[in-house]
Amino acid sequence: LCALSRIETALRGMKGFRVLAATTSSRVPVLSFVHEAYDPVEVGSILAASDIQARSGFHCAPWAHAQLGTSNGGTVRLATGPQTSDQDVDSVLAVLASL
Repeated sequence: LCALSRIETALRGMKGFRVLAATTSSRVPVLSFVHEAYDPVEVGSILAASDIQARSGFHCAPWAHAQLGTSNGGTVRLATGPQTSDQDVDSVLAVLASL
């Protein structure tokens, strides 16, 4: 699986996470999610403390969050690219699994 698919599959299986992702095959390598017990800014800070870059909040689309049901704090957004390694994915998943 590609990096983004690995993260998405793992998060869908972890308790407390809700993944917000396109369901088509033609999508950009970006994944948004929320955790039921943590504010997106908290999750972003926890990831940053482990040198994992993520964005949290409304991502310049506050009205979209009203539609998604995430208007109370937005989402956490991860992006992957050709240089994203299996070790990078493992690090992300280890941090998120600890929540």
